[in-house]
Amino acid sequence: MRSASSPIPVFTSDDWGTFEEGLVNVYGKIDLPQYKGIGRKPLPKLIPFDDLKYVKVLKKR
Repeated sequence: MRSASSPIPVFTSDDWGTFEEGLVNVYGKIDLPQYKGIGRKPLPKLIPFDDLKYVKVLKKR
């Protein structure tokens, strides 16, 4: 039985940090870390989906 491929395409960019943030905003999910009972409750975090494919191309001259 074959598994279905991811509907999310492969993304490439140079070393521009804003691109990574944008991808997570579009192809991300909210993760709520578990509260351990000490201190403040942790804030929810935006994390990328497991099947997000991102390649950073580093250029040298």
